[in-house]
Amino acid sequence: MKGIVFTEFLEFVGSSRGEDFVDDMIAEAGLAESAYTSVGTYDFNELSRLLGAYCSLTGESSSRALNGLGRHLCGVFQKKFPEVFGSCGGLLDFLRSVDGHIHVEVRKLYADAELPRFEEIESGPKQLVLDYISCRPLADLAIGLIEGASEYYREKVAIVVRPVVADAGVRQRFEISVC
Repeated sequence: MKGIVFTEFLEFVGSSRGEDFVDDMIAEAGLAESAYTSVGTYDFNELSRLLGAYCSLTGESSSRALNGLGRHLCGVFQKKFPEVFGSCGGLLDFLRSVDGHIHVEVRKLYADAELPRFEEIESGPKQLVLDYISCRPLADLAIGLIEGASEYYREKVAIVVRPVVADAGVRQRFEISVC
């Protein structure tokens, strides 16, 4: 898993809970000797341990924490890549561009990146049905990214999530409606 998720998780936690809390969370996770850079590649289990420690210390659900991280990441991506957001006419156009454009560019920079896929199932002027496909259970993070993007485009969004039986990995169906 790419380090930007780790570094931004620590930034997200630090900005809301303080740096002392981040230190406590890292110690609680048993990762006090670990260091992360945004361009490094790390074991997903370390993120799981950090998330578990965060939830244990705060009482917050992992779903809510991952959603918050997704919203935070969306803000980071908006600042780093304004041309990507600016080139799309709205949320649904942006979401349609993730696999065919954004993830293609990410793979050019990070050939070893293990990115989720978004398979378009159904599309309309105000609705998009996507399957989120990943080897990691981070659908709540993806939903946070979508909600963050909806705020950028100033479009209200409703998202219904349905599990989909798949042979391997995690597959969830996102039914996204712009209100």
